[in-house]
Amino acid sequence: MSSFSEKPVSFSHPTPITQETINIIGSKCSYVTSTNGHMKMVILPEGEAVTMPSEYEKALCVLSYRFELQKYTIPQVAASKRACKMQLDGLLYLERVRDRFITEVHAVPTVAALQHWRYAAFDYYLWLDYMYGQHHDEARRLLQSQHGVTFKLVALKKPVDWTTYKKCHCRQVDLCGFDYPLESMIGTPPPATNTWAKSILSRELNEGSGQDKDGNEGMPLEKDNVKQQDELLGLWLFKDALENYTQNPHLLEEFF
Repeated sequence: MSSFSEKPVSFSHPTPITQETINIIGSKCSYVTSTNGHMKMVILPEGEAVTMPSEYEKALCVLSYRFELQKYTIPQVAASKRACKMQLDGLLYLERVRDRFITEVHAVPTVAALQHWRYAAFDYYLWLDYMYGQHHDEARRLLQSQHGVTFKLVALKKPVDWTTYKKCHCRQVDLCGFDYPLESMIGTPPPATNTWAKSILSRELNEGSGQDKDGNEGMPLEKDNVKQQDELLGLWLFKDALENYTQNPHLLEEFF
């Protein structure tokens, strides 16, 4: 078992974010399917199909959907420096969660053992997501102070109540994707993308400038600068929307 199992996935990106990082993350996606009675997660663009514990099926479907939703939302909130940074931070975090999960799954010796296997770092991610819909340090502090749950004391002894989860986190915007055919819609922005982007920008307008939870200066958002789009134009737009932040190394350092 790797040393990854001994610590949670950090919300902060461990290395500087470069254009290459953005290009790689923008090209990645995943979906969950079933083959010969075994649940698998297909990782693109590699095309690798990894057998997964069936108990995590719903959670991995939500993770894959959330990744796509967040990826395609970034270009629509690029008018706000703060909102763009927060969405990109979240996207990179989801990618680290997925990568760590896959790494640990590969270390499980047999498919039979996998069916009863649990991964503490992913259970901790689920606790944070279920209770707060957030994964940063403040959410982790609240999880400990309000519920007595830390990474060392993670104990998801029963499945997440996804009906309650949907009521709490997917009422105004579909952040769950339970009924979304992700496998057949790869490369297409989820329908909730526009709604979520508008919600984020509306919140930015109401809050104005200031400090975000990570201590970064927020950027005042002028309503006239918000480009409303009926739909995204694909992966190239995701890369293009962030290109101006990566061409200038000093701006990149300031932004991240």
